[in-house]
Amino acid sequence: MSDASLSAQHERPGLNTRGVVIAIIGLFSLVVLALVVVGGLLDLSFGRVAIPEAAAPTFPAPGLQLDPQQDLNEVQSRDRMRLNEQAAMPIDQAAKLIVQRGPDAYAPLIRPAAPVEQPP
Repeated sequence: MSDASLSAQHERPGLNTRGVVIAIIGLFSLVVLALVVVGGLLDLSFGRVAIPEAAAPTFPAPGLQLDPQQDLNEVQSRDRMRLNEQAAMPIDQAAKLIVQRGPDAYAPLIRPAAPVEQPP
């Protein structure tokens, strides 16, 4: 290889580093300036705003279930009354009808189709 091709592949020994040093100093200055601005904004926003002290909420003491069996009986009787009042038939009768259907107990109910009239 000739000297011309070697010199084209390598940098010149007298490279000007002044531009690189100026860029590094400028970047460092920009970072410091940004940190000062952000610090000043945080000081303005958090330093002067007073957060009021909130009182901790007080909750009532837990209620104890004094007679669980009586509570269960009341709930069951209320549910039975509501079912018997609102249902078209009592729940016991509906359960018997389901049992009578046998293995197809949960198959969908099919309504009979209306008779199709034949054109004259």
